Amino acid sequence: MKKIFCFVIFLLPVCSMIKAQENLFAKISDNYFRANPFDREYSKFVTLLMNDPMIANKAIVKRTDTTFFSFMAEYKNYSPYTFMADRTEIKLMEKEVEVGDSISVIDTVFIYQLLGYKYGKDCLEAVKKEFSKFNRRFRSDFFTDQYSDILENHEVVGGMINYFVLKTTTSPVSVSWAKMDDNQSVFSIVFRFKIRENIVILPIPPDGR
Repeated sequence: MKKIFCFVIFLLPVCSMIKAQENLFAKISDNYFRANPFDREYSKFVTLLMNDPMIANKAIVKRTDTTFFSFMAEYKNYSPYTFMADRTEIKLMEKEVEVGDSISVIDTVFIYQLLGYKYGKDCLEAVKKEFSKFNRRFRSDFFTDQYSDILENHEVVGGMINYFVLKTTTSPVSVSWAKMDDNQSVFSIVFRFKIRENIVILPIPPDGR
């Protein structure tokens, strides 16, 4: 009886932690994305995403034996940022990633990305500000994070933060800013997830590590 009681006590914090992570992803998505994959079945999410009346220029590649699924579109007028985006793109695609610790393991995850482009002389400052705002607001909710510079010809043209939760070796959330040229910069948010029984789950390696 004592062993069972101890197991239940141990299980409660774990369940609470998983629920908090799910709520965190839903919160981030609700703040930026029009279609939230974390509060409904995956099939309903995809239907909502693809049939959004605010999107245009849709490009869809269906999954086959030799190609992965991909969806790309632009919003007609959508800017969930502190700056007014001149162009906003949405992408959902399958991609192979390397996971695992001691050996290389290939897994397939979904990449769900929102990109906000800003033009003009103040574009770089605008996307950097949004990048810093996101990090201040959500960083403490993650288990750990990892910052890296984006380089082009040995010059820093952007920055990226990969956020991690417990049990994930692949970052489920990333944000970045990047200077495209002297007149264009972009702010990006990426979710990485997998699908199990029509439900979005964290990108945990196939062996469960």
